Amino acid sequence: MLPQTIALLAAIAYAFGFILSKRGLRYSTPITITFISLLMQTVVLFAIVFAFTGIPRTPTFVFVLFVIAGILQAVVRQLTYIGIEKSARRACGPIRASVPLWSAAVAIFFLAKR
Repeated sequence: MLPQTIALLAAIAYAFGFILSKRGLRYSTPITITFISLLMQTVVLFAIVFAFTGIPRTPTFVFVLFVIAGILQAVVRQLTYIGIEKSARRACGPIRASVPLWSAAVAIFFLAKR
């Protein structure tokens, strides 16, 4: 039951984030919201990593891949907030929520994972 509860809480938090973003865009810009959300995510996740495991050693190639993924995440988040600002959140949310589907499709196609 615990994994289902965690998944449900994550989905609720994700939806709540879109609502708060739309409200925040009344007083701010997409770049500010992107910066604040990335900063908070970084602080919280680093605190969790330091508290429980510490930073593991990784090969340079893997580190570069993570840096590229982080940059792409910032770009996608920025575009999401621009979409929320320009359109209704009900149009943006389902598109952004389909990310796992597209990630799986790309993995199957390019990496031949089954």
